[in-house]
Amino acid sequence: MDLTDPQIERYSRQILLREVGGEGQARILAARVLVAGEGLVLPVAALYLAAAGVGTIGLACGTGDDRLAGQICALNPEIRVARHSVESLSAEVMSGYDLLIDASLGSGLRGHLNRGAVATGCTVITGACDGDHGFVAALHPAGGGGCLACAKWPPLENAVSPLTPALTGAVGTLLATEALKAITGIGDLLTGRMVRIDARASNYVTQVVERRPSCPVCRTT
Repeated sequence: MDLTDPQIERYSRQILLREVGGEGQARILAARVLVAGEGLVLPVAALYLAAAGVGTIGLACGTGDDRLAGQICALNPEIRVARHSVESLSAEVMSGYDLLIDASLGSGLRGHLNRGAVATGCTVITGACDGDHGFVAALHPAGGGGCLACAKWPPLENAVSPLTPALTGAVGTLLATEALKAITGIGDLLTGRMVRIDARASNYVTQVVERRPSCPVCRTT
């Protein structure tokens, strides 16, 4: 894929990264990423992906998707936005994307995306906040690692739970960063691990997510 002069200008600082270059930027432009969920984490991740030039961004975020789609197109008119209802997220729909990003507030959608990742072989990058703690994990059960059901996932935030708003920006940024690393193949990917952020102590802890032999979701993969 040859980059146009406007694309080279728009993404110049990213292209200047030795590991990215024109080839890496072309991969980003060709990538398809589904971002699903709701709350404050999702738009941060989606907008950073748009700024980086991810060619197709799928949105399944219920209320507010019109506004977010408009913000993405205003930020980067090159991006194609595909909108999906949460109810329409079948394994067939998910298989049309290279990556799944989960920023859901409850276990229902998060579990559905996890099962979709297991069924399609996609990597799911998931993030959440709980008070002044943030959590980000990148899971690829098809590669032999655990799935989200294997992880000791923390209590999930909801629309009325206590929350440090600025922390959602950190979690959303990490989600976008991990997605771009996976697309370009650059860096030490978080796959199979979970990062726990303690904003109050300014502490980051990484733990491995191992497959549980008794996991009801991924034990047969």
